[in-house]
Amino acid sequence: MWAIQVGQMRCLKVQRRCHLGGPHSRAMTMLGSISNRYRFKPIAMTIREVCLPDDEPAILSFLHGLQDYEADFEPDRRRDPDWAVEHWREVQHRCAERHGVMLIAEEAAGGKVGWAFAHDERAELFVVEAERHHGFLAELYVVPEARGKGYGRALIRACEAWAKSRGHKLLTVGVLAGNEMAVRAYDAAGYRPYTLFMRRYL
Repeated sequence: MWAIQVGQMRCLKVQRRCHLGGPHSRAMTMLGSISNRYRFKPIAMTIREVCLPDDEPAILSFLHGLQDYEADFEPDRRRDPDWAVEHWREVQHRCAERHGVMLIAEEAAGGKVGWAFAHDERAELFVVEAERHHGFLAELYVVPEARGKGYGRALIRACEAWAKSRGHKLLTVGVLAGNEMAVRAYDAAGYRPYTLFMRRYL
């Protein structure tokens, strides 16, 4: 048997928006059939809301890790020393402005191995009302040594729980066309292609 501990969540409903300071999040344990439902490997983990400033160094390292990974197949990724701090500042602003949630994944020993950030999103007016206001999974990263152990799927499910708590019936995510690993992960979690952005350099 294994357990997922979900900080600031009750019955899979996120109770707070974005924890940007204060004491560490409380956690609760969900046992039993969830491991069969989501097919996680037997492993203990914690998914909790971000607690700042304690989690900031880990988040900055996750941002760098994702940027380095994507830069291998997408040449437009910034590599200057200032981009992560600038992006992190923008993420915090967007989280507060769009009623978002930021989550940290921890292994049983307490090591931080990944994170996710989701927020409210609004689609164009040509989209039906029921799907116009929805959740958007903006950031998801798991360190290489922790991949394949269910952390990514647990973060996705926690973001889905947050979206439901916000009254959303839809959660979307953007993925680079060259990120085959992410495409496989989201496909396995039940996500299907929706829009396709194309480009041509002039």
